[in-house]
Amino acid sequence: MSSAFRLEDYDVSPITGFLPEQEPARRLADSYYTPWLVLNEDLQALQLTGTLRARVEEEKGGHLPVLSIDRLIDERERRWAYTILGFLAHTYVWCDRQHVKTSLPAGIAVPWVQLAHALELQPVVSCASVVLWNWRKLDPQGPLDLTNVTSLQTFTGSTDETWFYLITAAVEAHAIPILRAIPAMLTAIDTQDTRAVLAFLHEMRGVLADLPALLNRMYEHCDPHMFYTKIHAFLTGWSNQAATGLPHGLLYKGVDDVGVDPNDHATLIARHRTHAGGSAAQSSIVQVLDIVLGIQHYPTGQPRDQRSIASQNDPDLRRGNYLVAMRAYMPGPHRRFLEDLGRQCHLRAFVQDQGAPEILATLRRTDTDEACLREDMLTTYNDCVGHVRRFRDAHIQMVTRYVVSPARKSGTATVTNSTALPTPYSHGERPRQNMTAAPVASHDPAWTPKATPPVDSIPSTPTEKSAQVSPHLPPTAGDEFFLSVRTRTIPTSQTSIPSSSASTVAPSESEDWPVSPPLDSPVSRFSLSGLRRAAATWISAKASPTFETDSFTLPARNASTTTTINAIAASTFMGAMTPQSENRPSSRRASEGGETAVSDPSSPVNSLLVVADQPQQQQAVKSPAVAVMPRTGRQELLGSGGTSAIKFLKQVRDETTEGLLH
Repeated sequence: MSSAFRLEDYDVSPITGFLPEQEPARRLADSYYTPWLVLNEDLQALQLTGTLRARVEEEKGGHLPVLSIDRLIDERERRWAYTILGFLAHTYVWCDRQHVKTSLPAGIAVPWVQLAHALELQPVVSCASVVLWNWRKLDPQGPLDLTNVTSLQTFTGSTDETWFYLITAAVEAHAIPILRAIPAMLTAIDTQDTRAVLAFLHEMRGVLADLPALLNRMYEHCDPHMFYTKIHAFLTGWSNQAATGLPHGLLYKGVDDVGVDPNDHATLIARHRTHAGGSAAQSSIVQVLDIVLGIQHYPTGQPRDQRSIASQNDPDLRRGNYLVAMRAYMPGPHRRFLEDLGRQCHLRAFVQDQGAPEILATLRRTDTDEACLREDMLTTYNDCVGHVRRFRDAHIQMVTRYVVSPARKSGTATVTNSTALPTPYSHGERPRQNMTAAPVASHDPAWTPKATPPVDSIPSTPTEKSAQVSPHLPPTAGDEFFLSVRTRTIPTSQTSIPSSSASTVAPSESEDWPVSPPLDSPVSRFSLSGLRRAAATWISAKASPTFETDSFTLPARNASTTTTINAIAASTFMGAMTPQSENRPSSRRASEGGETAVSDPSSPVNSLLVVADQPQQQQAVKSPAVAVMPRTGRQELLGSGGTSAIKFLKQVRDETTEGLLH
């Protein structure tokens, strides 16, 4: 019975949520563990001097003994020992990125594996070790918030890394009221108490509304360059890391090589571990939001029936599901909390049943108060889903800025779902069926919008947003609108492509991406401060672009087909959109047969528009703030860094919006 659902049975506190109610341990009582503590205290100094590996490798004159975990006195000490060994292990592997270690010394590996087993975790750095069990209050009597906490340990000793962990912990702490109210909500559903369920949804909506702004405080003290170049690698695991020196994963000496002939390389390689590193998906609170609202996520790339919502615990959904797989990196009690909550929570079905159109129609005639209550419940539920969507959009922006953009600029390997994402975790439109939001360019997200900054002061970084706004998610102060694109293939017979424009790059498969407004509807135009700058940043990574002051042109990419990207822009400040009718006078149109390109000199910023289909038309479009470019495949658009991560986050974000009820 859901009425018996108790947070305490899962090591979840009604006071601190998934964070431990008692502060994490800061030391180990038994001096037996001094070898671990000394290395941990000198972690940054040993990196600086390049001597950490020598201190633990017997063949280099050092020696870290294999210590028993039996002398750790309680769960707090076991958690702290697990955390210490995680910092030592990841520093040992990644401190010299030109010579990455492919095996872990027994002095670290053996007790770490034992502790991971005891704590029902994996022996790898996780959200639990760097966030949940890695904080202390500055004032023991003070609040548990960003004004009164710091981290116990970092890889770099930087405030950027500390702030990264603290923002993640703050998101966990901010959602505590939702956790605290879950048992009563489950009881209310059992007893068909509509008013109690509505009260829960109102409280949840209030909490969720603040999460994007809290998440965006990351930018205050965590510099993207510092994160990517100094912090990010230490959080990386051993999965899909062939490009960084771990083609087979990591061998845990004293554990995985026991009983194996040192010369039996095939067996040793087979025993390497491929654990994922610290990831946003390991945040229990984010998965709680999905479970409570009935938001379903599916194995990447798997077709799904849009008409049905199945249980997240369905075996068919669990297979290959990355979010479900990440539960293995959560503490065991938290993992069971998610599984049991998934079985017992039927909030979405309750709201859907109570707000069924035929029931509401009857109640409007017989009991208007009850009808209003149920309509409020349906609206509030959708508001909650919308806030989770906005939260995930904020996360996509952050991953782009902290990982994807730096990876592309540095030419490093593709960021996959095994690497650390910069936050545990949005604004958004309802996606159209069978469409995928395109990666686009925009200014940096602002957590406290005040006034429109000058064009030259707006930094431009790729992100994902659409100017298409769902009626379910009306624009509000602080919302932002961004560029979206749609591609269309033009057969050779309809165009003439100069041979000098031909490219050996094969055309990508034709894809539709969201565009606002639809191409088959009257074209509206929106002003966008800094459009030219954003467009320049967006196409700067493409092959051989030519950049002109008043337009942007790319050569045709293939002799057999050519495609154009039709760009629509919207204002990026305070959610204020300034539509201009197509019937307004325009200063220029592309030649007949192509898409219309419009620039309105009466607009405060010469606004956009669409592009020419044919190469010869590209030169005809010279209006300010008009982006002219042929098709670029999504894979190319993302560059070499972050393709898998962004694709996955897009899927999760769009699946969130599928949870809206109608």
